[in-house]
Amino acid sequence: MKTYYFKWITFAIFCVVAASFLFIYFTTSSKLRKDYENSITHQNHLLVMRALSDIKETARLIEMPARKALLPYTDKNSLIAEINHGLSSNKKNLSRIDSIIQITHVFVDTKQIDSLIKALAVKSTELVGLRKAKQPETAVFESWLNNEMALYNSITTIENTIRVQLYANNSSETDLYNHTVREVTYIGIFSISLLVVLLIYLFFNIKNLQDNIERNRYLASVTSNSNEAIIGANASFKINLWNKTAEEWYGPTELEMLGTNIFEIISRFTADAKGLKEYLLEENKSKNKISFQTTDYKKDGSQFYTLNTITKIFNSDGELENYICTCKDITDIVKLQHQLEQANEQLMTELLDRKKELLEYNERITDGIVSLDKNFEITYANQYAKQLLGGDDILGKKPWHKSRDKALNEKLEALVKRVYEQKRNITFDYYLNGYDKWMQFNAYPSENGISFFFRDTTKQKEAELGLRQSEEKYRSLIENSPDIVAITDENGYIWDCNGAVEKATGYTPQQAIGKHLYDFMLPEDVQYYPLQYHEVPETGFLFSQRRGLRKDGSVVHFEIRVSRMADKRLLAILTDISDREQLQKNLTENNARLDFLYMNTPSYIVSLDTDGIILDLNKNIDVFQRDHVIGKNLLDFLPEEMKQDTFNTLQEVIKTKENVYRQFSFISSTGQRFWFSSILKPIIKDDVVTGIITNSSDITLIKEQEKELFKTKQRLEKILVSVPAFIAELDENGNIITINKSRTGKPPESLIGLPLAECVEFADNGKINEAVKQCLAKEKPIELELNLNLSDTSLPVIFLCNFLPLNTSAKNGHQTVLLTAFDIS
Repeated sequence: MKTYYFKWITFAIFCVVAASFLFIYFTTSSKLRKDYENSITHQNHLLVMRALSDIKETARLIEMPARKALLPYTDKNSLIAEINHGLSSNKKNLSRIDSIIQITHVFVDTKQIDSLIKALAVKSTELVGLRKAKQPETAVFESWLNNEMALYNSITTIENTIRVQLYANNSSETDLYNHTVREVTYIGIFSISLLVVLLIYLFFNIKNLQDNIERNRYLASVTSNSNEAIIGANASFKINLWNKTAEEWYGPTELEMLGTNIFEIISRFTADAKGLKEYLLEENKSKNKISFQTTDYKKDGSQFYTLNTITKIFNSDGELENYICTCKDITDIVKLQHQLEQANEQLMTELLDRKKELLEYNERITDGIVSLDKNFEITYANQYAKQLLGGDDILGKKPWHKSRDKALNEKLEALVKRVYEQKRNITFDYYLNGYDKWMQFNAYPSENGISFFFRDTTKQKEAELGLRQSEEKYRSLIENSPDIVAITDENGYIWDCNGAVEKATGYTPQQAIGKHLYDFMLPEDVQYYPLQYHEVPETGFLFSQRRGLRKDGSVVHFEIRVSRMADKRLLAILTDISDREQLQKNLTENNARLDFLYMNTPSYIVSLDTDGIILDLNKNIDVFQRDHVIGKNLLDFLPEEMKQDTFNTLQEVIKTKENVYRQFSFISSTGQRFWFSSILKPIIKDDVVTGIITNSSDITLIKEQEKELFKTKQRLEKILVSVPAFIAELDENGNIITINKSRTGKPPESLIGLPLAECVEFADNGKINEAVKQCLAKEKPIELELNLNLSDTSLPVIFLCNFLPLNTSAKNGHQTVLLTAFDIS
């Protein structure tokens, strides 16, 4: 677009935008001013509402000390200080309301509110004094309630008046705001659209100019810093571009070369310039791009090879403007080409030599080598092949033309045809009756026909036959073995195994082949105690006992012997010793368990015969040293007062053949009394008692704890009865678990398990159960005032109740609550 039109279009767009903003200003300024005034009034109303809310909070603070005076641990002076603090806070709130109502149309009688607050404070102070002195408070309490109701009614009336004004102004303010926003939005969208059009127009015009500048700058940088020589010329072949690389190669600077005919530099710097000018002029007539190779001279006189490309540059009208010639140094490439040619010549010479050596080798080897053409006629045969196939005149004939073995002829003919058609290698063995030999024939497809090899394998076949017979013999022995016999590679993977593997592991021999020996062992044993295959000796075997894993997941025990074979493979013999291991394990475990229990049990175990002779003792008992008492009579070590009772007990066990239980005390050598609980068990063999085992447990600590527990219980019962508070432990349903006293005339023991509401009549029958549930749910103490109607008085009594959650009981898994009630009447 022309610059003239561009300026006028830009000016017109800015004029429209300016007019739009002026229109917005004049149409909305008055509405915005009114909206601002209404908004200020609205904010003042809200501030008055906030101040009234603070006054109500102050009144609550003044009332609270009168309520707290009912608590026994509160101080009168601190409660009066709280009331005075509330009065000072009220003065600040009233002064704030006075400052606000001076600029708004709301009438608030602050003097009336102030007088009501002060009167409430006076009554609260009197009520605190009466309650702390425990004097009658009915008249003061009624006056206190009247002041409280008058204060809240006055504040509520003012709040309702302000709410009416807020609701009345809310609709008009909203409409004005929405109307103004809508007008500003429409005009703003229109103005922004014009601005966007202008910006897009400016962006694309400036962007195109910047792109052209950046492109030219980039091309200039590439041309200047290129590793190739770049030379430019106009349509008259006058040089107008000469980059740094051209200057480094040829010597002249850009200023020296500007305006020079491009063909002059060809004659100056090109070794083979003769005829090049005519060639280029001829090619220039029909081609827009010309590539050619030259040998040039550098400024130091050295020769180098260049690959040159001349490209025509046309303007937008299709007229030729410039030529651009890029020159690339290909000296290294040319040298590599020369080296490659020399290497190819050397390689061909070596190939001919190798071919000659190969032919000489083919003549010396004992294998037959034959080459056939596409008609299956012999083109080459070594000396051994000529002897076997019929002489030196076999060239040009088929390999089977002199053979009298018709079956061999047919097989050879089918073989070479299949190799030629399928293009794959084929091998087969054949027995020659006329020569009493085994021959192996191998045919391979080649580029011009088929290569045919055959060799004498008679000795190999005889060895295979002997090996097969030996394998069949040992296979019979292995298959009938009760042990698992497996042949593995040097890493433990099974190549072959006998049928015993199925009985021992559940896997058939076919399933076992390919598995690792580790697959039949427990993974944890393999991880910590792997078989050391590399430690298997050349002679002898590696012995190990391992736990195996059957197919069904059960455990089997193996005794493993691994030895090396001649071909580096391993022979593994696995013997199932599960029954033996299980018996040994059971015996060891039982003995160890019995020994451990016998020696480490906290009880004292004594083995006796029927005469009372001590046969064994698991530990020392005071003066009864184990080594000293064995073989002696038990009665000899007992006090006189215990001998007869012990003798009678032993006789009772022998006679009844049943267990006998008894408790007895024993005074040790230090003078301390020990208590024991004993059970005497008969040892019966063939229905005859042959001995007695006594198992005695020391219950001295239990006896002492029972004694201390009884004393503690007596002390607690006395303390709970003397406490003036009402204390009870309740379950989660409000039922009594324990209680210290009763006001119903019944003993406390008779109330356990009953709901608390049946024992004490509450004014609000549901509060106690609700408090218990909240205390357990929140897991923290709850304080509550309850009015109680006791059975021994007709007047209501005020109790301050504390509910404290207790830890979960270990026996039944339920939580309980401790209720403590203080009479604050």
